[in-house]
Amino acid sequence: MSFLLIAALIVGLDQLTKYLAVQYLMPLPFGDLPLWKNVFHLTYTENYGAAFGLMEGARPFFLAITIIFVAVIIVYYFKNRKRTTRLFMLSLSFLVGGALGNFIDRLFQGYVVDFFYFKAINFAIFNVADMFVVIGGILLCACIIFGWDAKKPLPKDKPEEQEAAAGENGTGAESKAGEAPPVGGEEKIDS
Repeated sequence: MSFLLIAALIVGLDQLTKYLAVQYLMPLPFGDLPLWKNVFHLTYTENYGAAFGLMEGARPFFLAITIIFVAVIIVYYFKNRKRTTRLFMLSLSFLVGGALGNFIDRLFQGYVVDFFYFKAINFAIFNVADMFVVIGGILLCACIIFGWDAKKPLPKDKPEEQEAAAGENGTGAESKAGEAPPVGGEEKIDS
């Protein structure tokens, strides 16, 4: 259940930071608070589209896509949680948490609250949910590309290794692989 807990914590953090942005940034002139002047600002804005304000006014589409996306990931999680790695599941938690954070805004307000702004490079204003979606996406791609998405099966012991292990641990007598250990503690003498 850590998958759902992590996603829920991300949603909580996202909604808390958006609430603080509405309470403390929106009333400021231009909704702007420079933390590092002309480099990094907290700037309140309302995004009615997707990332970078694309597809503005397509709210029903975004709501439907988010529901389908989250449903597919949750079903995948419950069917594959024992076969995939923790890192892979963490990436899915990040994606679900971020998607649901922005989904809540779109559902109840009709727009997404954004407030992080790298003014020095004029990067699009974003929020906590966006950060987790990006980090989750990068982790997911890395897991798939480098094969970190599936747990590796344990190698099966070879018969020779099992016999050698039994000879060392079971009788206390040493023997070569394939030879039976001496019977009764006596050694056979060839004549």
